[in-house]
Amino acid sequence: MARLFLVRHGEPEDHWGGGGDPGLSRFGKNQVDLCAQRLAELGPLKIVSSPAKRAQESAAPAAKLQRQNIIVEPRIGEVPAPPGVSDVREWMRQNFSSSSTHTWSEAGPAMQKWREGVLAAARAVNADTAMFTHYVAINVIMGAAMQVDATAVCRPEFASITEFVVDRGDIRLVYLGAPIGEGRPG
Repeated sequence: MARLFLVRHGEPEDHWGGGGDPGLSRFGKNQVDLCAQRLAELGPLKIVSSPAKRAQESAAPAAKLQRQNIIVEPRIGEVPAPPGVSDVREWMRQNFSSSSTHTWSEAGPAMQKWREGVLAAARAVNADTAMFTHYVAINVIMGAAMQVDATAVCRPEFASITEFVVDRGDIRLVYLGAPIGEGRPG
Protein backbone atom coordinates (compact mmCIF):
# COMPACT_ATOMS: atom_id res chain seq x y z
CA MET A 1 0.00 0.00 0.00
CA ALA A 2 1.29 3.44 -0.93
CA ARG A 3 0.07 7.00 -0.49
CA LEU A 4 -0.39 9.02 -3.66
CA PHE A 5 -0.54 12.79 -3.34
CA LEU A 6 -1.88 14.36 -6.53
CA VAL A 7 -0.79 17.96 -6.81
CA ARG A 8 -2.26 20.26 -9.41
CA HIS A 9 0.47 22.50 -10.78
CA GLY A 10 0.70 26.08 -9.53
CA GLU A 11 -0.90 29.01 -11.31
CA PRO A 12 0.62 29.26 -14.82
CA GLU A 13 1.71 32.40 -16.61
CA ASP A 14 -0.91 31.64 -19.26
CA HIS A 15 -3.83 29.21 -19.28
CA TRP A 16 -3.67 25.99 -21.24
CA GLY A 17 -4.87 26.45 -24.76
CA GLY A 18 -3.16 29.82 -25.01
CA GLY A 19 -0.31 28.24 -26.96
CA GLY A 20 3.11 27.04 -25.96
CA ASP A 21 4.10 25.44 -22.68
CA PRO A 22 3.74 28.15 -20.02
CA GLY A 23 5.74 28.14 -16.82
CA LEU A 24 4.46 29.37 -13.48
CA SER A 25 3.36 32.89 -12.68
CA ARG A 26 5.00 34.68 -9.76
CA PHE A 27 2.00 33.77 -7.62
CA GLY A 28 2.23 30.15 -8.82
CA LYS A 29 5.86 30.00 -7.67
CA ASN A 30 4.78 31.12 -4.19
CA GLN A 31 2.03 28.49 -4.19
CA VAL A 32 4.40 25.64 -4.98
CA ASP A 33 6.93 26.76 -2.36
CA LEU A 34 4.18 26.43 0.26
CA CYS A 35 3.06 23.15 -1.28
CA ALA A 36 6.61 21.74 -1.07
CA GLN A 37 6.73 22.58 2.65
CA ARG A 38 3.43 20.78 3.21
CA LEU A 39 4.63 17.72 1.29
CA ALA A 40 7.85 17.66 3.32
CA GLU A 41 5.70 17.17 6.44
CA LEU A 42 4.21 14.02 4.90
CA GLY A 43 7.45 12.07 4.90
CA PRO A 44 9.85 11.04 2.19
CA LEU A 45 8.12 10.98 -1.19
CA LYS A 46 9.03 10.10 -4.74
CA ILE A 47 8.51 13.17 -6.91
CA VAL A 48 6.79 12.52 -10.25
CA SER A 49 5.79 15.18 -12.77
CA SER A 50 3.96 15.64 -16.01
CA PRO A 51 6.30 16.71 -18.83
CA ALA A 52 4.68 20.17 -18.93
CA LYS A 53 6.89 23.05 -17.84
CA ARG A 54 4.35 24.30 -15.28
CA ALA A 55 4.18 20.86 -13.66
CA GLN A 56 7.96 20.41 -13.54
CA GLU A 57 8.38 23.92 -12.10
CA SER A 58 5.75 22.99 -9.51
CA ALA A 59 7.60 19.78 -8.60
CA ALA A 60 11.05 21.42 -8.34
CA PRO A 61 10.73 22.91 -4.81
CA ALA A 62 9.39 19.61 -3.43
CA ALA A 63 12.17 17.66 -5.14
CA LYS A 64 14.74 20.02 -3.64
CA LEU A 65 13.32 19.72 -0.10
CA GLN A 66 12.99 15.94 -0.42
CA ARG A 67 16.44 15.62 -2.02
CA GLN A 68 14.89 13.69 -4.88
CA ASN A 69 15.15 13.84 -8.64
CA ILE A 70 11.99 14.58 -10.55
CA ILE A 71 10.72 11.56 -12.45
CA VAL A 72 8.98 12.79 -15.61
CA GLU A 73 5.94 10.63 -16.41
CA PRO A 74 4.45 11.32 -19.86
CA ARG A 75 1.24 9.42 -19.08
CA ILE A 76 0.11 12.10 -16.60
CA GLY A 77 0.53 14.99 -19.03
CA GLU A 78 -2.17 17.41 -20.06
CA VAL A 79 -5.17 15.98 -21.91
CA PRO A 80 -4.55 16.28 -25.66
CA ALA A 81 -7.13 18.16 -27.68
CA PRO A 82 -8.38 16.22 -30.70
CA PRO A 83 -7.04 17.18 -34.12
CA GLY A 84 -8.95 20.02 -35.71
CA VAL A 85 -10.01 21.71 -32.45
CA SER A 86 -9.34 25.41 -32.99
CA ASP A 87 -10.55 26.75 -29.62
CA VAL A 88 -8.94 24.52 -27.00
CA ARG A 89 -10.28 26.52 -24.05
CA GLU A 90 -13.85 26.12 -25.30
CA TRP A 91 -13.29 22.39 -25.91
CA MET A 92 -11.97 22.06 -22.35
CA ARG A 93 -14.96 23.97 -20.95
CA GLN A 94 -17.44 21.82 -22.85
CA ASN A 95 -15.84 18.52 -21.89
CA PHE A 96 -14.29 19.00 -18.45
CA SER A 97 -16.03 21.80 -16.54
CA SER A 98 -18.29 21.19 -13.57
CA SER A 99 -21.29 21.84 -15.84
CA SER A 100 -20.19 19.19 -18.36
CA THR A 101 -22.36 16.10 -18.73
CA HIS A 102 -19.77 14.15 -20.75
CA THR A 103 -18.62 10.69 -19.74
CA TRP A 104 -15.49 8.70 -20.46
CA SER A 105 -17.49 5.84 -21.94
CA GLU A 106 -18.72 8.17 -24.71
CA ALA A 107 -15.25 9.60 -25.38
CA GLY A 108 -13.41 8.62 -28.52
CA PRO A 109 -10.66 5.97 -28.65
CA ALA A 110 -7.78 8.49 -28.38
CA MET A 111 -9.28 10.05 -25.24
CA GLN A 112 -9.93 6.65 -23.69
CA LYS A 113 -6.35 5.60 -24.43
CA TRP A 114 -5.03 8.78 -22.75
CA ARG A 115 -7.29 8.13 -19.73
CA GLU A 116 -6.07 4.54 -19.43
CA GLY A 117 -2.48 5.81 -19.46
CA VAL A 118 -3.23 8.21 -16.59
CA LEU A 119 -4.85 5.41 -14.59
CA ALA A 120 -2.00 2.99 -15.34
CA ALA A 121 0.51 5.54 -14.01
CA ALA A 122 -1.51 6.01 -10.81
CA ARG A 123 -2.11 2.28 -10.31
CA ALA A 124 1.61 1.59 -10.71
CA VAL A 125 2.49 3.69 -7.64
CA ASN A 126 4.16 1.39 -5.12
CA ALA A 127 5.88 3.90 -2.83
CA ASP A 128 4.63 7.13 -1.24
CA THR A 129 4.59 9.58 -4.14
CA ALA A 130 3.78 13.21 -4.93
CA MET A 131 2.53 13.40 -8.52
CA PHE A 132 2.43 16.87 -10.09
CA THR A 133 -0.18 16.92 -12.82
CA HIS A 134 -3.20 18.67 -14.31
CA TYR A 135 -6.89 19.32 -13.72
CA VAL A 136 -8.21 16.64 -16.08
CA ALA A 137 -5.70 13.97 -15.00
CA ILE A 138 -6.74 14.55 -11.38
CA ASN A 139 -10.39 14.19 -12.46
CA VAL A 140 -9.55 10.90 -14.18
CA ILE A 141 -8.00 9.45 -11.02
CA MET A 142 -10.70 10.88 -8.76
CA GLY A 143 -13.40 9.43 -11.01
CA ALA A 144 -11.77 6.00 -10.87
CA ALA A 145 -11.51 6.17 -7.07
CA MET A 146 -15.19 7.15 -6.83
CA GLN A 147 -16.23 4.72 -9.59
CA VAL A 148 -17.81 7.57 -11.56
CA ASP A 149 -17.69 7.76 -15.37
CA ALA A 150 -18.09 11.56 -15.64
CA THR A 151 -15.19 13.48 -17.17
CA ALA A 152 -15.40 16.11 -14.42
CA VAL A 153 -15.98 15.02 -10.81
CA CYS A 154 -13.98 17.64 -8.87
CA ARG A 155 -12.47 21.11 -9.22
CA PRO A 156 -8.86 20.89 -8.02
CA GLU A 157 -7.42 24.35 -7.47
CA PHE A 158 -3.87 25.33 -8.40
CA ALA A 159 -1.35 23.75 -6.00
CA SER A 160 -3.99 21.68 -4.21
CA ILE A 161 -2.96 18.33 -2.75
CA THR A 162 -5.41 15.42 -2.97
CA GLU A 163 -4.49 12.21 -1.14
CA PHE A 164 -5.20 8.68 -2.31
CA VAL A 165 -4.10 5.21 -1.26
CA VAL A 166 -2.99 2.79 -3.97
CA ASP A 167 -3.21 -0.84 -2.91
CA ARG A 168 -2.49 -3.54 -5.53
CA GLY A 169 -3.81 -1.26 -8.28
CA ASP A 170 -6.92 -0.19 -6.36
CA ILE A 171 -7.15 3.60 -5.94
CA ARG A 172 -9.02 4.99 -2.91
CA LEU A 173 -9.63 8.63 -2.00
CA VAL A 174 -8.40 9.71 1.43
CA TYR A 175 -8.62 13.52 1.30
CA LEU A 176 -9.91 15.95 -1.32
CA GLY A 177 -7.32 18.70 -1.65
CA ALA A 178 -7.73 22.30 -0.68
CA PRO A 179 -5.84 25.18 -2.27
CA ILE A 180 -2.46 26.01 -0.79
CA GLY A 181 -2.11 29.52 0.59
CA GLU A 182 -4.71 32.23 0.87
CA GLY A 183 -5.44 32.73 -2.80
CA ARG A 184 -4.66 35.59 -5.09
CA PRO A 185 -5.07 39.03 -3.56
CA GLY A 186 -7.47 41.53 -5.07
